[in-house]
Amino acid sequence: MTHKERSNRTKKALSDSLKRRMETTSVSKITIRELVEDCDLDRKTFYYHFPDIYALLVWTIQQEAFGMMSQFDMLIDEQDAMEFTFRYVRDNRKMLSCCLESVGREELKHFFYQDLYELTRHTVEHQAKLLPCEFPQSYMDFLMQMYTEALGGTVITLIQMKENDPKWSRMQEYISIALPASIRGSLMAATQRLSDSND
Repeated sequence: MTHKERSNRTKKALSDSLKRRMETTSVSKITIRELVEDCDLDRKTFYYHFPDIYALLVWTIQQEAFGMMSQFDMLIDEQDAMEFTFRYVRDNRKMLSCCLESVGREELKHFFYQDLYELTRHTVEHQAKLLPCEFPQSYMDFLMQMYTEALGGTVITLIQMKENDPKWSRMQEYISIALPASIRGSLMAATQRLSDSND
């Protein structure tokens, strides 16, 4: 086993221990001693990999959130990718809530940004192809960024919801309806503007 493989295995063990403890304990009350004892490691090993528990928490979220969309073919699995995102948030709500308390809204949103951007980018490009008009790349980029920010804010709202909140499934349905429809409407409005300016 290489040094990198051993290091990743150690990080994963600490990460799993942290996740288990966050099911019942606030992250602010979890100690490094508890984690290293749980993993049969020493404190020196922990500090070799992470400066503090906050850094371990950040690493955990980054590992789990990074590349979520890479497992989907956006040409056919756009809806599945969106449902996967909501399912991940629902299944890991406790951990994500702890992370939200520790790192703040904007930092947590940053963890999901690239994956959510891929989803909105595909939706914008797909809807644009359905219209008989070419759009300035600056406008396309604007839409991608705007809808990624909106989707990221919605994900944070879902994390903050209480467990078993009946509004959860409603919000998921509304987003799956509103995102492509809103993007299509924004593109159609631009189509009319471009047509008018060319007359």
